Amino acid sequence: MTKKSEYLKKYREENKGKNKRVNVTLSLDEFKQLEKMAKAEKIKPTALLKKLAFSSIDKKLDFPLDVSVDFGDLVHILRGVANNINQMAKHSNTIKRVADESRLFSLLKAIEDENRKFLENKMNQ
Repeated sequence: MTKKSEYLKKYREENKGKNKRVNVTLSLDEFKQLEKMAKAEKIKPTALLKKLAFSSIDKKLDFPLDVSVDFGDLVHILRGVANNINQMAKHSNTIKRVADESRLFSLLKAIEDENRKFLENKMNQ
């Protein structure tokens, strides 16, 4: 036996039962789409498929790093605005002039939801 075959045999024995291979059949068009997305992410198609599968299982959409940073910044800004609205609501209660803060919060939530939909659509292109 060569050193390589001995190594592989030993490796297989040590790792038996630790991993499970899953085969997925894709149409050529599906694979081209996966390949295109993987190239944009700078990872292999199989790695992207695994990443997408577990993001679905975890109910966590995983965006490319640059998009995630931009979206994170946007969420941070929206939360800052929400904090300012909360301060305005407290102030309006102090001076007995009521602002409709619940409407403002629902508008902010709608903005965040629309941004998420936009990013999800971008990911599906």
